[in-house]
Formats: sequence, structure tokens, C-alpha cells
Amino acid sequence: MLKSISGSQRSHSFFLLKSSTFAAENDKAFLEPENLRKINKIQNFLAKQAVFDTTLSVVDHLKYVNSQFQGEFSANKIPPTRQLVAQYLMFFHRSELESYISHDYRRANIVVRHNISDSHTLNDYIDELKDFANNISNFLRCFGGIFG
Repeated sequence: MLKSISGSQRSHSFFLLKSSTFAAENDKAFLEPENLRKINKIQNFLAKQAVFDTTLSVVDHLKYVNSQFQGEFSANKIPPTRQLVAQYLMFFHRSELESYISHDYRRANIVVRHNISDSHTLNDYIDELKDFANNISNFLRCFGGIFG
């Protein structure tokens, strides 16, 4: 029964770890809407690659809460201020966020689900992604790690 519901293809996932180089000078870097927009750009790039099934990050959670509080005109938009980001994050229990953002807001993850079973193909797309991420921001390290 479970196999017929979930389909016959096996789903894989990996995490993209982003680390802020602003560590001491810019504490809580991923409370800043500008940095969250960079995460969103990476997710949009992943979608345009058209090989990954889904992505999920703290940005998705924040856009959802923002649309619920601000209405339809704010649908799919990141909260505009650091204060609003911090307020919205208070709606979540820490355990709900720990897969997406570190407790000190210096690191953020994008969870990527895919059905690519060929490691060579997957690595080619990951290399494209690394190049893109490095080009949009020098504050994002060349991925602290990609975990399968």
C-alpha cells in the first residue's frame, strides 16, 4: 500500500548549507531580509534547473506567515524588515526551524528533494548551483557542505 501511494521512484534529498561570513560583525545575518532574498534567489535557480522536485527553507516559512498577516498583496514575499522577520519566527517552535536555520541565525539550509540516482548528473547540477551561489553573493561561502 505504501509503495503505491509514494510511487515506485525513490526520493532523495540533500541539504545546502549556507554560512554567513559576517559572523562576528553581523550577528544574526539570516534575520536580514537582504540575505533571505539571496536564499530565495538560490531556490529560484534550483527551480529553473528543472531537475529537482522541491526545495524548502526558512524563506518559505516566512513568506507563508507574511501572506497570512499581510494579505494577498504580500503573497510570496519575504517580510520587509528584520523586526518583522524576527516576530514571524517567534510563531515557530525551535524544533520546527532547526532543519532550516541555526539557533544564532548565522547559517541557513535549503532542503532539496530529488529523484536523481546518477551521482555524475547530480554533481554536474550541484556544480552549476555552486557557481550561481558564488556569483550572487560573496557572503555565501562555497557551501559549507552538501549532505545526501
